[in-house]
Amino acid sequence: MCFLKSHGFDHLYGSEELKTTVADPTYRNDWGFYDDTVLEETWEKIRRTVPRRETLLPLLP
Repeated sequence: MCFLKSHGFDHLYGSEELKTTVADPTYRNDWGFYDDTVLEETWEKIRRTVPRRETLLPLLP
C-alpha cells in the first residue's frame, strides 16, 4: 500500500476498520464484506466529512 500513500492517499480503510463500524460484522463472504456494506459505509464516511476527493478501490484477495 506504499504506492497509494506515495500518490497522496492519506487514509486507507480495509476489513479491519470496517469490522468496527458496520451494523453486522458477520455479514460477509469468503472475499470480505459484501458490496452493499462497503458502499453504505463509504457513503456515510463521505457524508460526514468535508468535501474532498474520496476513492473506492475494491481489491480481491
